[in-house]
Amino acid sequence: ALRGERVLLIDLDPQGNATLGLGVSLDQVGPSVADLIDNRDCNVASVIYEGDGLSLIPATPALAILERKLM
Repeated sequence: ALRGERVLLIDLDPQGNATLGLGVSLDQVGPSVADLIDNRDCNVASVIYEGDGLSLIPATPALAILERKLM
């Protein structure tokens, strides 16, 4: 992203470390990667947080619940 490339970071950590590292509070996250995986009505565009060259699909602890559900 610093070189002018467009980057999409997909956080797949239920603790949301990449999300938090980019300054997005887990309290502020609406739809997340868990919604994208688990909800057929959810589309990619609705979960992307746009930034200056660096966009994010955030993760929340809901991903841990989904992991157990999928097992």
